Amino acid sequence: MGQKRTPRFIALLFLLYGRCIQGEAFDEELEPMIVSATRSPQPGITKAVSISIITREEIEESGVNHIVEVLRGQGGVQINDLFGDGSRATVAIRGFGANAAANTLILVDGRRLNHSDLGAPDLNSVSLKDVERVEIVQGSAGILYGDQAVGGVVNIITRRPEALQASLSGSAGSYNQLQGYAAISNRHANGVGYRLTGEKRTSDNYRDNNELDYSNFFGQLDYRHRQGLLLVEYQNVDEKLDTPGALFADQVAADRRQAQNPGDFVNTNTWFARAGLTQTLVRGWELRGEYANTASDSEAQLSVAGTPGPVSTTRRQQEITPRLIGAIGSRYGQSLITLGVDLFSTDFSLDSVLGGIDDRQTSYGIYAQAVVPLSEQVTLTGGVRHAGVENDITGALLPPGTEISDSVTVGEVGLSVYPHPMWRLYGRVDTNYRFVLADEFTSASFGGVIPETQTGTSYEFGADWDGPVAQARLLLYRLDLNDEIEFDPFLFINTNIGDTRRRGLILEGGYSPFDKLSFLGHFSYVDAEVVDGPLDGSKIPFVAKNIVRGSANYRFSGYITGFFEVYGISDRVPQGDFTNELAGLPGYVIANLNLSYRYDRFALAFLINNVFDKKYSDNAFASFRPPLFTPETAFFPSPERNFLITLSYHYD
Repeated sequence: MGQKRTPRFIALLFLLYGRCIQGEAFDEELEPMIVSATRSPQPGITKAVSISIITREEIEESGVNHIVEVLRGQGGVQINDLFGDGSRATVAIRGFGANAAANTLILVDGRRLNHSDLGAPDLNSVSLKDVERVEIVQGSAGILYGDQAVGGVVNIITRRPEALQASLSGSAGSYNQLQGYAAISNRHANGVGYRLTGEKRTSDNYRDNNELDYSNFFGQLDYRHRQGLLLVEYQNVDEKLDTPGALFADQVAADRRQAQNPGDFVNTNTWFARAGLTQTLVRGWELRGEYANTASDSEAQLSVAGTPGPVSTTRRQQEITPRLIGAIGSRYGQSLITLGVDLFSTDFSLDSVLGGIDDRQTSYGIYAQAVVPLSEQVTLTGGVRHAGVENDITGALLPPGTEISDSVTVGEVGLSVYPHPMWRLYGRVDTNYRFVLADEFTSASFGGVIPETQTGTSYEFGADWDGPVAQARLLLYRLDLNDEIEFDPFLFINTNIGDTRRRGLILEGGYSPFDKLSFLGHFSYVDAEVVDGPLDGSKIPFVAKNIVRGSANYRFSGYITGFFEVYGISDRVPQGDFTNELAGLPGYVIANLNLSYRYDRFALAFLINNVFDKKYSDNAFASFRPPLFTPETAFFPSPERNFLITLSYHYD
């Protein structure tokens, strides 16, 4: 009963706060603000870190309709998309495979989408038309963000109410895809703003038994005054998805659209409520904080070796994240100080034919970070975090004396150097960690040993150049992990595979020779291998050495825009194949094209995905073929050429 009252309580808090604080509304900063580097809006990047920003304009020019396609091929980013529609996709930064969901942190306006279990962050809960921009922290961020921010952070920034605006759009495409979206927002002179959005999507998808029925409602109410802001949000996402299962190579050759498990499905309902506060305390110092409550219930039928069985999952998560941000004057400018506490409480339950587990987990993090100008050209970044976790577990066969609580302390130091107004050089060392997840404790039930906490160190050096018509970025890195945690499908346990190392580079660039034409390019290389233990010398499964993406955008006139992109990825070892002996997942190159026409408040877009009709798979893993259960690679075929037409109307 208490959880159902949460939205009412937050609304009451909002009304009381609005009566307590009087003042005139203030104008929003017009200068672009970057949030993810310091967990607070700041102009520009002074911290020693690499951040890529995908703007709203770039999203609209691409014509895509899912956040997964926005992220695909960005510097250092690898996407694992099971069905090609984004409904079951994970994001990896800096060379992670099957464990990517536990090593890349996904945020929406700073709220964690990552779970305390192995379930991937629900990217399908993000309506792309609600997104203002995406900020990608390319590298370890253990100090500011803590657990699971090992390879990097993706922070999805949503749109905020500023004036009366309304949007309507409808899409239709291949595989009987239909999508509708509506939004309205406004901000009144007294500082009160609101935004309401709704989205409905249905599709048969490319594979048999892969129908999707999805709905998403989001509401936001805030009050902006002279000393700060108070906001409340609520979202409800309902998804019904049929899952076709993986296919062996001969099955792909016979009929790549067939369903191996025609009765499998996953039905999920998720809601979250959040209240946030920004309050100026004294000049140069402000308090920011959020409380979020998320609940997710899932009912499914999933097949193992062709035998279907019921699976039910329940997640409850609460988080409180207050932080104090202040500026201290010095000889060479303002030093930015961030002091914060993260408190998380989760309850995870899983029931299946293989057994059940319930884990009540609490975790905390206390952190401090300072960005200090040492001269007009040099800025120092330093920080430290102490974190801990405790678990209360039932259902797993834990050996006596099993350690189910732990704590770690991590730190960072970095320098940014500006030798010229168009140049930035930076280097940093950052340590990170990820705690054992709730369902990784089930390893004991299958004869395994509970994994140790994974820790690591990231070394980075980068150079940014920002010219009048061109921009370029080079980043070199090494990521060393101790006791990396992975899933072994042959032993059916989650285990520490040993120490691992990733060495790589990211190269990005943009060029606009004139107003109507622009080019963007991304290239990433990573060498990921095990460097200690029985798997010493093995490649990390499912990590592509090379990923490349290039795009061109041309405005034919004031009404017509064309966007063309090419994306390529190299061969990968199947997930779970630590001995690197099974058939690999071939690399591929695909191209996408979007043409859009805008007139007044109307827009029409025509998107062609996989223009040259490439037949490829984007996912493969080590499996067993019955009845002899011999090891073999299983594939998830991706869609062939497909189309999407979108008509939209925007009022402002």
